[in-house]
Amino acid sequence: MKIDVKKTLAALLKKFCALLIFLALGVVISLIFGMAFGTIFYLMRDVELIDAICKDEGYSFPFYVYDFTFGLSFFGFVISAISMRKFLFRGLGFVFTPFVIAFFGLSFLLSLFSLTGCETMCVYNPLIDTRHSADFNPYNVPRLEVGMSREKVISLIGTPLGENNGYMDYTSDGAFKFGDFAWFELLIKLEDGKVSKITSLWCDD
Repeated sequence: MKIDVKKTLAALLKKFCALLIFLALGVVISLIFGMAFGTIFYLMRDVELIDAICKDEGYSFPFYVYDFTFGLSFFGFVISAISMRKFLFRGLGFVFTPFVIAFFGLSFLLSLFSLTGCETMCVYNPLIDTRHSADFNPYNVPRLEVGMSREKVISLIGTPLGENNGYMDYTSDGAFKFGDFAWFELLIKLEDGKVSKITSLWCDD
């Protein structure tokens, strides 16, 4: 059987163009998802909590868009593939199937990285991976001051998880069971019943 080289090359070129459109459409859909969900969660964010404990850690609008764009990129490429299925997976489309699968894998890893944290900040709940007591009040953390009594500290932010060697441990890692986001460390040192040092920071370990 004689192969028409020109027709074969033309068909391959069409499939290659379809692949490029698939990639571009996947990126556009992911950006649309990022803008839509990023805007929703940005407007719903707990501004008071973020102002109290997050300081300069982000939570700007671009941060939300960025996070959801990557977090939902897998779904963006799935929708793109479904939309382009007639052009991608018929005839000579099998030639580019490995590239499509590779991008599915890449987008899945990006989504998994974003949705499960990997030590990044969580945009929809800053304290999602921070263990603390039931009556912990993070909104009052900015009101803590050196020189306060132990009783005053407890009245402001609740009971600590534990007290050891003059330290009040208010938080620890590992609250989220399905991922590993950054967590908020709050450690208060007491000397003679008074606060002598306040350690308040975000940890990505």
